[in-house]
Amino acid sequence: MGTKKAFASAAINLELPTGYEARGHGRRDRKIAQLCRQIEQLLSMVFAGHEDEMLNDLMVDSVIPAPDASHLLVTVYYAGTDEVADAKAIISRLNEERTALRTEVAQAVNRRKAPEISFRLI
Repeated sequence: MGTKKAFASAAINLELPTGYEARGHGRRDRKIAQLCRQIEQLLSMVFAGHEDEMLNDLMVDSVIPAPDASHLLVTVYYAGTDEVADAKAIISRLNEERTALRTEVAQAVNRRKAPEISFRLI
């Protein structure tokens, strides 16, 4: 029995949920997770080397698809010692830098279209 037939029969025996694709679903999830990790590492480096002190003190907590890989939600937190840092000012500064940050992402990832990026401060 060929490997394709064996795989197909194994998939049928597993009784996969409706709408679940036996081929490619796990790979797609893995690729999305890989993309999120790559962008998390990239943005951490970009923030660490940023000339703006406010952005320099930001740490990336997580990057998750929101709702899919075409739009990512980046959760950051302020790790600086300056207690004066205002949450609204940080989000405003991130939104001002969004295009430049998306350009950095586009240069680093191998995708046809760079994902949109939204920020959340915790």
